[in-house]
Amino acid sequence: MIEKIDQDLKQAMRDKDQVKLRTLRFVKSALKNREIELGRELDESDIASLLKSQVKSREQSAQMYRQGKRDDLADLEEKEIAIIKKYLPKELSEAEIDKAVDDIIAQTGASSPADIGIVMKTMMQKYQNRVDGKLVKDIVKKKLTK
Repeated sequence: MIEKIDQDLKQAMRDKDQVKLRTLRFVKSALKNREIELGRELDESDIASLLKSQVKSREQSAQMYRQGKRDDLADLEEKEIAIIKKYLPKELSEAEIDKAVDDIIAQTGASSPADIGIVMKTMMQKYQNRVDGKLVKDIVKKKLTK
């Protein structure tokens, strides 16, 4: 994945795409910092986790810019989000998450709200960077509080 980011960074330089160039430089810098912090090479899971946190940070920024009536900055953040999301693994749809939660509930025998933690832990381990934790939590909560 890092090679793909490097290639796209070079292409952004050739194309003089300033938004993509700045975004990919920032991502590359964050990846390098994380690698130094961990003291080892990053694996795909580490990279996806870092990219997901970058997206989440930008989503929060965009939301705050919109509240502050700074649509120009919010639009810029959203462009950066779109660039970063290209490097993330494809997320599961709501229907796929729903089915996966049903499967895990059946496997673990979860039946009450007290079991939400077990189902969440199993789900997040199995689908680590391919699901939105908030969406999973909402679905699990809905199914176990019937």
